[in-house]
Amino acid sequence: MNVEVMSVMETTPVAVVVQPCRMESGRYVRAASVKRSIDVDAASWSEKDSAPPEIRVKLDGFLGLATQRHLKDDWVPAERVVQQGEEDHSQAEVSDADLGQVESMEGEVADFISKLQLTSSDMLRATTAYRALWHFGRPLRDGRCYRQLYEWSFVTKHVAQFWSHSWHGPVVAKVLLLLVMYNGLPAVLVGSASVAITLLLHHLCFLPCSIERNGQSAIAVSVGLLASSLTFFFWRSHQRVFLDRICIHQTDEKLRMMGLLNVGAVLNKSDSLLVCLDHTYIRRLWCVLEISAFLKSNGQEGINIKPTSWGVSIVILFLAWNGIMLGIAVVGAILRQSTGVTTVLGDGQRLGFLLWVILGSTAVPSSFFTLYMVSRSLRAHFRAVDSIRKQLETFSVKEDTVAHCCTLNHVDPATGATLTCDRVILEKCLVLWFGSVQAFNEFIQNELSVVFKKLTTSTVPYTWIVAAGIPLLWFHAGNAAYHLRTENYQAAARLVFYVPSWWLAIGPTCLQLFVWLLRRVRRQCSSLCQEVLVNFGCSMYAAFIYFVVAAFEGFWYTTFGTDVPSMAAFSVVVMTICALIPCAWLKCCSFLMVFKRTAGSNMVKALILALLPVALAFASCPSGECEETAVVQVRKSGRSKRDLMVGYWAWAWEGAANTIPGPANQTMGICFSGYTDAQTNLNFCISEGVIPYICSGSDVTCTKWMTVGGAGTTTDRTVLSGAVGLAASIRSAGFDGVIFDSEYVEAQSTSTDLVEDFYEATANLSSAGLMVGITTSHSAPLGCTNCNAAEVVKGWLADPNLDWISPQLYSNGYSLELVPTSDCSTESPACTWDIYENAIVPIVPSVPYAYMYDQASTNAVDYFKDTYNITLQGYIQWIQEVDSSFNPDPSPSPSPSPKGYYGRKKWFGR
Repeated sequence: MNVEVMSVMETTPVAVVVQPCRMESGRYVRAASVKRSIDVDAASWSEKDSAPPEIRVKLDGFLGLATQRHLKDDWVPAERVVQQGEEDHSQAEVSDADLGQVESMEGEVADFISKLQLTSSDMLRATTAYRALWHFGRPLRDGRCYRQLYEWSFVTKHVAQFWSHSWHGPVVAKVLLLLVMYNGLPAVLVGSASVAITLLLHHLCFLPCSIERNGQSAIAVSVGLLASSLTFFFWRSHQRVFLDRICIHQTDEKLRMMGLLNVGAVLNKSDSLLVCLDHTYIRRLWCVLEISAFLKSNGQEGINIKPTSWGVSIVILFLAWNGIMLGIAVVGAILRQSTGVTTVLGDGQRLGFLLWVILGSTAVPSSFFTLYMVSRSLRAHFRAVDSIRKQLETFSVKEDTVAHCCTLNHVDPATGATLTCDRVILEKCLVLWFGSVQAFNEFIQNELSVVFKKLTTSTVPYTWIVAAGIPLLWFHAGNAAYHLRTENYQAAARLVFYVPSWWLAIGPTCLQLFVWLLRRVRRQCSSLCQEVLVNFGCSMYAAFIYFVVAAFEGFWYTTFGTDVPSMAAFSVVVMTICALIPCAWLKCCSFLMVFKRTAGSNMVKALILALLPVALAFASCPSGECEETAVVQVRKSGRSKRDLMVGYWAWAWEGAANTIPGPANQTMGICFSGYTDAQTNLNFCISEGVIPYICSGSDVTCTKWMTVGGAGTTTDRTVLSGAVGLAASIRSAGFDGVIFDSEYVEAQSTSTDLVEDFYEATANLSSAGLMVGITTSHSAPLGCTNCNAAEVVKGWLADPNLDWISPQLYSNGYSLELVPTSDCSTESPACTWDIYENAIVPIVPSVPYAYMYDQASTNAVDYFKDTYNITLQGYIQWIQEVDSSFNPDPSPSPSPSPKGYYGRKKWFGR
């Protein structure tokens, strides 16, 4: 072989002439006579080069020889083509000569590489992150665009981050990890900004502003998901990174070899090293060299190790949050629109029930399946990290790493050409860096093992979890915008404290506890059955953690209420607990470690682990007291904890002798005489002696109440002030509270005036030692003069001095009617039931019969909880208690009263 290597210091190209091989059985081999010209810009060896001149010449010779082995000319018939004046030599002779020259230069080349110097300042190249992630990381997935890739790199003075990764690991997981790291934050910010702009346009009515609350939330989540997804895939991050496939030429062999020789120098000039960790990383020789070179030159501070599985986990978590929030919003919106609507599936209630059944039947199994798969994958991840850490503890570069050239037996499978051995050169570099290969092994065992050991005690970063939970913020932003548009400022203020407690504290903490548990039980079981039980047990733990938090939230709200101060206190308490949980969790981990070391079969231990959440649930609720709060998350409740309120409208208009005693569990007795004037009603109740009888049937503590107003009068400022003037007399007569029967109301000029009049009256009556309640027809007054009925009701529901409000869920007194008041349902705002959702006042509806509260197939409790997320605090029974053998007239009608009140026809007998 005749090799002509012209000095690269000259401007003329390098000409490499390779003699042909023999033709065997008609085979075509590489044309030896084809000249390949490799243009080398003289500027690449400029005055600024780090390599001294003598090293440059030796590198040129080495690169020329190495380049000949990787020539990729077209295949032609094997003919003898001999340059004039040259002699023919066999291929074996050429190979021996080439190998001899290469081996003689390997030592000096390794010496130069070990100094971490650039052969040329032009070899310090970088690309932008968005180029590397173009088309969902196509440069990482597909190498068919080599020529275009190198054009995306540019000469730079420093590299912000060097990407160290294995080409043999899962590619999609790697791409998702990089997208999360570089595009995740912009995606969250752009999505949130899009949601804010959309809600603002709705608020200003540039977009439709009549959308109800759940519809608003559905729009917010949808807009956020769309905007963040587009940003996630198409954001153009301009951070300078080094990716080998872009920054090292992949088709020009001279430039390719030059790039490989400069990898160590590029690492030396990189600000940080990103390690995309997977199960193949530590076994790749180049990966070990990259991380070792960076440790040698920069120390541990700049190393950022990220498992590729984290990217997949965060994307799944983000999509799951979006699915849950969007499902709740859409189903809630459909339920509101279907109220009172008849469809092919039945009435609105039946449609709503069917939708919840469909949602539950799909969401619950899907959630458990997702948790099961997450448990399975994360346990496998932690086992892989354990394997890497153990491998590093006894690391040997010869036994534990693989070079691609060695796997090919140093023969190019496409061309048959001999490949240079990366291991020989890299091991010589290691000797120059560390003194010996054994010293390098010890360095890996001590230094690198410490770096990787942190992964066994770390979980997905908190900021990533918070970012993945951003759909929760978008959902409640829609709620808050709706409340602001309807001027329900109390509800909007409560969300300010409620949302951070779940988004920033409860959600991330629950996930961290789940991941910590998975790390503790990561050990591979001996059988498939045990593996399934452990994964299922971990899924049960995740659900159990959520139910514990939901039960605590329900306990807090039923004890301290849902007003703004209570919400603020709950947020502070929850965040404090979440901050202290890691310390308490260490105790639990200690128990698990002891449990693992105890005697007993693995099958029994796995079964105990799977059933432990159920045992804990029964232990915490031995009598079933917390069954409801442990399963259903109570979001709205009263200001203070009460037993179930059971009221009774005692029909007293015919005196004490004909007043029917109430039920034994009655906690409120109401003297209902039928008179609308406060003074007249008080005189009647006293003169007829009915006050002692209105609670005579009760076996528990029972308070006595007097009504003011009714269908025959209008509640206005005069009526309210009249009741306040009689406060002392009402109290001395033996009453504990006053009920304003406000079926028609009148304001002085605006709704605000009437609300302020009610606030003044309730405050004065409370100061006088009386409790105060309000009852109205269905969801709002039938008539509202100079005011809006919905605005008045919202004022009642936010009154801090009001003890309860009782919507009358009937018209004729015998059938349960759950529809809102029709007279004001078309006003703006409308008096629909959703105005009750954020009440701080306990809601105690009046129902015809007690069983209609929670026992009937269609009952008040299930309807308000499932349709509007409203928790009722009790009921007031309208139909009188009678003997069990008595069968009342099923269709009586109200009759006018000569006294001027709306007394019903007396249909019962004793």
